[in-house]
Amino acid sequence: MATRKTLLIISFAIFSSIAFGQRSDNLKEKRNSLKADIEKTTSEIQTTTKKRKSTLQQYQSLKKSVGTKKEMIKALNLEIERLDTRIIRQVDLV
Repeated sequence: MATRKTLLIISFAIFSSIAFGQRSDNLKEKRNSLKADIEKTTSEIQTTTKKRKSTLQQYQSLKKSVGTKKEMIKALNLEIERLDTRIIRQVDLV
């Protein structure tokens, strides 16, 4: 009877340590998987941030270019008006 109890206790201890070891391994695998996911997400965030900064710079450059072109159009329109006025004056003289 004592031998059965001892055998049962030893079997339980071995089973418990094996089960604990497997749970520990599973937890390590899960931790490593989560760590890899975090690293991947961090990398994606950094890439997105770089792209956003680049896109913002492109937007600002385009906005400045559009503003410059609008000023050029205004200057050309003013020059056209002056030339039209000159032409009209010269036609009236002839």
